[in-house]
Amino acid sequence: MHSGHGRSSDVSPAEALIVRAEEVEKLRLALREMDDSLLQPVVLRYFCDMNSTQVGETLGLNAATVRSRLVKARRILAAQLAREGMEL
Repeated sequence: MHSGHGRSSDVSPAEALIVRAEEVEKLRLALREMDDSLLQPVVLRYFCDMNSTQVGETLGLNAATVRSRLVKARRILAAQLAREGMEL
């Protein structure tokens, strides 16, 4: 997602909120399209704040497999969001 660097200071707070909501929606849609084998580790790692070992225990995977799936998922998300015009 856009980090906010380089944005003009003349953007109103309301406009910034609208842009942020649009970015969140694009991310939500990209996640909905992701295969469950990649989505589950992403959700557990980044939304439930589990480490790779905990995610692996939850999903019955070893930690290396979890990390590999997270790398693949991040690459897919980055590509999808870039196609949607989001700066990462």
